[in-house]
Amino acid sequence: MFKKITDFFVSKKIYKDPLFQVAKKASDEALEKTKLTRKQMAINIDEIAKEINEIILSEDRFNLLRQKIGGSVLGFAQFHVLMLDSKKDTKDSLVGSPGVSGQLKKHIVQIAETNELMQEEIHGWEDSSRKNDLKFMQGYVLSKYHIWYWRHAIFDALRIETKDYNQNLDKDWSKPFLYSMCAYEEYNYREKLKLKQELGGIQSFQNSMFLELVLKGEKYPDLAFYKLFKEDIDSKKLYFEYK
Repeated sequence: MFKKITDFFVSKKIYKDPLFQVAKKASDEALEKTKLTRKQMAINIDEIAKEINEIILSEDRFNLLRQKIGGSVLGFAQFHVLMLDSKKDTKDSLVGSPGVSGQLKKHIVQIAETNELMQEEIHGWEDSSRKNDLKFMQGYVLSKYHIWYWRHAIFDALRIETKDYNQNLDKDWSKPFLYSMCAYEEYNYREKLKLKQELGGIQSFQNSMFLELVLKGEKYPDLAFYKLFKEDIDSKKLYFEYK
């Protein structure tokens, strides 16, 4: 993993850096879990190796890594809500939390037709014979989900390595952050398709603010989120599991 791109983008010193090794280990584990091959992921591996190189060399690792974490969680959430299934819910799933229904899978063809980023990516593929039918879109969503899972796993491992977490792991901000982004993304999908909403527009906006708090550099974004919307959270107008 990362061997090929090391020669081009990463010095031997950086390759031996603890952060690079943490990223390598997280990448290998995520690739194994998703069954993605290094050949399939060659371009993605090249890109993320350069991003990790940039983080290691940065004089402001914290804020640069926060940007990567924010982007990876948001990207992962966009496809995570399309993979969740209310009929296959587990106790660790977000399904059933307000705004996360697990019922968007059946709408993925229509979602792709109204999502500009998906349409641009699909339109730019060399194979023009690919059809945007249900079977094709299921494969597309699954592949994007796996790629974003992989990116999220790497940056989250770097977050833990750099001690950017609550040492009381039950209070770590990663899960509430993912929930807020999933609820926000599901609201957006439903809005585009004019489906019945699980949340109101105000709650969706409030959930989106979690990302701003992460990017702003709050030590504990969940605590800052609770303080920001304490009245609505305490009155149950806004769902948030603050511990």
